[in-house]
Amino acid sequence: MKEVSEGRLDLLDPLFEEEMYLCLNCRACEAVCPSGVKYGEILEASRAQIEQARKGTPKARVLRKVVFGGIFTDMRRFRALSAGLRCISAPRCPASPSVAVCSRCSASIRPTS
Repeated sequence: MKEVSEGRLDLLDPLFEEEMYLCLNCRACEAVCPSGVKYGEILEASRAQIEQARKGTPKARVLRKVVFGGIFTDMRRFRALSAGLRCISAPRCPASPSVAVCSRCSASIRPTS
């Protein structure tokens, strides 16, 4: 992280990115650090900078914006999406395998294809 801040290593260097995402950010190291380094805060800031610097495809950027800016920020939207996903992944009806039956909402869902 120091090398990146000093400009000696690129922020989007694959090795640096890998190291930043291998850490679970449990912050156990902070409790035992004799210098009192707030590693978790530094790690979170580094990850945020990496995400801002990544270009990504337009499709990926839109998907991120919808998921993180729209679905995860509103509990009603998140619950509605979760309920829909539960219905879609519901067990299939034995009499008609093309129809899913959701036990939570008792809805029958017919696939479009």
